[in-house]
Amino acid sequence: MPLDPCFLDHLVFFITQGPLGPLVVIFCCVFWDHLDPILPCFIMCCIFLIYFFILFSLVFASDVKAAATRTFGVVLCEKFWLSAFNSRADNTVINYCKSFCKFKAWCLHSTGEFSFLPATSFTVSLYLHHLQENSLGSSTIYGVFYAINWVHKLAGFENRNPCDKFLVKSIVEASSRVPRKPVRKTEPITPEILGLILQHYGESSNLLDIRFVCMCLLAYAGFFRISELLSIRRSNIVTEDLYHKIFVEVSKTDKYGLGSWVYVTKTGNFTCPYTYLIKYLEAARIPSFSQNFIFRSLRYDKNLKGNVLSSKPLTASRAGEILKEKLESIGLDPSKFSNYSFRSGGATSAANSGIPERNFQRHGRWASVSAKTTYI
Repeated sequence: MPLDPCFLDHLVFFITQGPLGPLVVIFCCVFWDHLDPILPCFIMCCIFLIYFFILFSLVFASDVKAAATRTFGVVLCEKFWLSAFNSRADNTVINYCKSFCKFKAWCLHSTGEFSFLPATSFTVSLYLHHLQENSLGSSTIYGVFYAINWVHKLAGFENRNPCDKFLVKSIVEASSRVPRKPVRKTEPITPEILGLILQHYGESSNLLDIRFVCMCLLAYAGFFRISELLSIRRSNIVTEDLYHKIFVEVSKTDKYGLGSWVYVTKTGNFTCPYTYLIKYLEAARIPSFSQNFIFRSLRYDKNLKGNVLSSKPLTASRAGEILKEKLESIGLDPSKFSNYSFRSGGATSAANSGIPERNFQRHGRWASVSAKTTYI
């Protein structure tokens, strides 16, 4: 199909008038008569595309470079803040952010005149006093104080940090001196209570009961916190002939997230956690290659006519409810026990058995002797 001569004229005019015009004219004069008539058009189109690309680069290169720089800066800033947040544990950052957001909301809705960042020492003192008047404990007030302090330092207001002022520190210190109701500690689970649980639920074929007994035995033998227990994945468990090796990915005292191994040995008696964990994994049909949490909520399956594990993880509050229901059903006062009763019961039993304190302190992942002593 022949090309329109007018199109060729405009194309040649556009190219020859640009910065590459002399080169294009020389090329056409030298090689025009030696090429097939259709090739000059093709070559001029190619040259036009190259020229257009160069022209585009010259005109828009600065804008493209500026946009790329801005994008890189945004990404770098995001990574910068994430890196700063990683200086604290994830739960600590979450609690700090929640506490500061509440402080911010109070500043905005109280009078609308209080600045929250940077805040004045009077504003922070007034807010902490407000929390104290609402009967919040000293631990909560200390948490709010550390949250406001952390946000101001992170935002670069170290020289204007209200938490460094004597007035704010005095209000925080006063919260520790206000008389409170004595803390009622829950009782530990004794070996007798553990045996009673096994007697009532140990032979049950109901997955709900099997899961409950397995959680009790593991928490007791491994000194697991409820958060650690519910975070165990199938891939965290390594089974040997005489023990299970369970990797705890996240722990309250694991400041740098290194993780730790907990060994649950084979005892051979009817309260053996080693044997019952295998029984639970088989009853729950959890394959060894699974990455899921082993303790999850249950749902009823019509085809199997029984309970099966769902995809939703079991929460600590629901685990506490189940514990109280089960203990009440065997004639115990559920108000005296909590999820941590198994951790304290296991530690107390180990201490009474003459196990060296250093060994079961490491087993329980306590950061100090004083922290360990509160569980015994």
